[in-house]
Order: sequence, then C-alpha cells, then structure tokens
Amino acid sequence: MNNRYKLLYLILGIGIGIVLTNTIYIFNPKTKYIDYTDQEIIEKAREMGMVKIKDNIDTTKDEISTNEPKEDKIEVSIKTEEGTNKSDEKEEKIKFVINYGDTLMGIAKNLLDARIIDDEEEFVQLAKENKLNSKFRTGTYYIKPNTSYSDIMKMLTTKQ
Repeated sequence: MNNRYKLLYLILGIGIGIVLTNTIYIFNPKTKYIDYTDQEIIEKAREMGMVKIKDNIDTTKDEISTNEPKEDKIEVSIKTEEGTNKSDEKEEKIKFVINYGDTLMGIAKNLLDARIIDDEEEFVQLAKENKLNSKFRTGTYYIKPNTSYSDIMKMLTTKQ
C-alpha cells in the first residue's frame, strides 16, 4: 500500500510541476520580440534572395500604371510596321498587355475587347483543354488580327 501512495504522489507532483512551470512561463516569457520597419523587412528578404515580382517585370513607359482600376488595365493600340516581304505592305499589329493577376477569363475578355479574338468562350475552352489556364505570362504583346487561337496561346504562354 505504501508503494501505491508513492506512485500517486509522484504523478501528482509531476502534474503540479508542469502546471506551475507553464504558469510562470505565461507571465514571464523569455521570447525576444523585434519590431522591424517595412524597409528592414524588405532588406532582409533581399539578403535571403527574395525579390518583388515588380522587380522581375520589365516595364516600359507606355505600359499602364498599376495604380489604375482593373478594367482600365487593357491597352489597345494599332501599331504599323514595315512588312518583310518585297511589296513593302504595312501590316497591323494590336498591342495587348497581360498584367500580373489577370485570370484566364479576364485575358479572354480583354482579347475580345481588343478584337483579337471573336469568341471568348471558345478561347477559354481551348485553353482549358490544353491545360494552359495558369500558364499565361505577363507582358506586352503585339498580335496580328486574324491570328489563330492556338498561335495566340503559344505567344501568350512562352517567354518573349
């Protein structure tokens, strides 16, 4: 019987010790908290090799500002260039911009608005069938009118 009480007191003592230790730690933690400014956080991230997405995107002056509302982010203009054939015909190219965060549906709608494609749903369906939903790359593209959907998708999913 004496051994039975020793085991009970031992378990009770361990339990009380754990509760007491946790209570002391709650009221007096030894954790060191450091408040960093945004600039210090950015600097530490750069030291570890992290970069902002904006740092990797090549922007030009004629691209759209990122402060504008989402629906204003499409920029369409007609650019004429000298043809490479001997007849020196001028061919039209439509400037099309894909911004970071644009979805497949948004890209398809912008392509339709720019009159590069005729059927938004067909473009989306073809992109889904080819598993290109999230493969579109940000950037500025110059696309000829009446370009096939598959050629447009190749252009918008490969590095420039």
